Amino acid sequence: MTSLVLSAPLFLTLAFAAAPRSPLYLVTVPEVSGFDGVAERQAGSGRTIPANVMTALTAKFPQAKIDKWSKEKEDGKEVYDIEFRQADTKFEADIFADGTFHNWEQQIAASQLPEPVVQAMSRQFPKADLKEIMAVTAVTNGSEHLEGYEIVVKRALKKDVEVTIAPDGRILEGPKKE
Repeated sequence: MTSLVLSAPLFLTLAFAAAPRSPLYLVTVPEVSGFDGVAERQAGSGRTIPANVMTALTAKFPQAKIDKWSKEKEDGKEVYDIEFRQADTKFEADIFADGTFHNWEQQIAASQLPEPVVQAMSRQFPKADLKEIMAVTAVTNGSEHLEGYEIVVKRALKKDVEVTIAPDGRILEGPKKE
């Protein structure tokens, strides 16, 4: 029998028995911010984030508080898409199962967009209401570089759309001009 019991917000208690009808052992470990002290993070459906993925996340974002996550396939590799907050800022990270980052995103204000991106948005969506803006940082062989800006555009009578624009104003992904 193995069970998981949360005893208090600051501690995680694990209860287990070595064999049926044997004594119950309790182990209490302190909780680390953004990491629950167990080798894997449990989701409601019983799925888990591997320890090396959690280690990579908390090494880069030590105050990460996970909101939700999913496991996906990208370029034929298993990747964990993790949405979280650190301080009062929203982040997302795509981390491969081996613990290496594919990319990470940080929410920013419209006032932080570079002028070429602002101009591209006004050409592409002249009456756009920007719902969410994420600065996307790609990670290649451990080296980080700003890839672009993922922008969710709220439209009056249509479904919201997402467009990705490079720092120089080139549209990388998204719908055609409105």
